[in-house]
Amino acid sequence: MAIDWSYGSLQDLTNGGADNLTAITVISGLSNVDSVTVMLKRFSASGTGAPLLQLGDASWVTSGYVWSCNYTGTTTTVTTGFLYSPNAGQGAGDQCSVVWELRRVKNDIWQCFSTGNEATKNSVRTGVGTVDVGGDLQKLQITSTGGSITFDNGDAIARYR
Repeated sequence: MAIDWSYGSLQDLTNGGADNLTAITVISGLSNVDSVTVMLKRFSASGTGAPLLQLGDASWVTSGYVWSCNYTGTTTTVTTGFLYSPNAGQGAGDQCSVVWELRRVKNDIWQCFSTGNEATKNSVRTGVGTVDVGGDLQKLQITSTGGSITFDNGDAIARYR
């Protein structure tokens, strides 16, 4: 018997989702989940950087990720989160969509796979990796490399079970 998905609130990222935010909490208050999907649609931002998904238990996990992502033959390894693309040139006017699929593989260890595209550059990006959250997964946020860009377009939503 399949378990139904539960959904977080749709986050409108226009004007930083609220007040020129550089990090959006996609979902919080999770407990005892084994699967999460985060979808980012037609994202763009002011400044230069790429979307970065971070997980957390009581606090945000900002290191210890084992993550590799690829864009047109360029592969980057990242330890600060699940990065959308190794291309730091994602900037204002560039729109991307991405899906991060997360699965609990053992205790507090999570595996992530991502697939995305950047329509303005007609390109596909992929990634795979793991992180040990160190406790029960409670929240997820989308920020950026360096945390310095401001979201200016798009939607984000998460589902979990």
